[in-house]
Amino acid sequence: MKKDYNTVVEVSLLKEKNYLLDLCTKGRVQSSLHQCFTIKELKKIVSHPQMNKELYKQAILSLYQSKNFESMEEQLIMMNKYFCYQEFKVIKEELFQKICERGITINEYCVLRHLVDFNNISFECFIEYLHSQYMISDLDCAKICLLEDESHLAYEYLKQLDDCNDETILDLLNTSDYISLKRHYSQKRKEYILLPTH
Repeated sequence: MKKDYNTVVEVSLLKEKNYLLDLCTKGRVQSSLHQCFTIKELKKIVSHPQMNKELYKQAILSLYQSKNFESMEEQLIMMNKYFCYQEFKVIKEELFQKICERGITINEYCVLRHLVDFNNISFECFIEYLHSQYMISDLDCAKICLLEDESHLAYEYLKQLDDCNDETILDLLNTSDYISLKRHYSQKRKEYILLPTH
């Protein structure tokens, strides 16, 4: 899995080669790929228009046959490296909509981040869009922010809660944010205490 939305995915030559070999339907392409010993050689072969188109067709079939979000994420990581067809952009937009309609948790989000061009939208705007448009809870937004190493944003979403009993989440914050949130939740609890009537 990609470390975070800003990190370029490092994939080994062997993994890339095996991915492309699995897509091959023609012996000639397989033979060319087997002779690659560097990423540069691999990219040169895959950039050949006819080979690229053939591999792309198979990659789309593999994407649609993904059995779970983890395999779909792996497919998208590889596809984003090698294919930039307009049709692929449209497929990614459609896939984004379908995933969002079913509800977004961490698993779904790990796929979504490979469907978004973060050169055109900041992470902060993107998470706010998901929060407002698809009603993702403040806690889930905080989890996503922490996954992406955006702890300052996670803090802001956690502050919207009346309380957070998930110490695992809170432990991922820096000490001052942790203490600040604990104080904030304590104040909230005091506000909800009903005074006895006489």
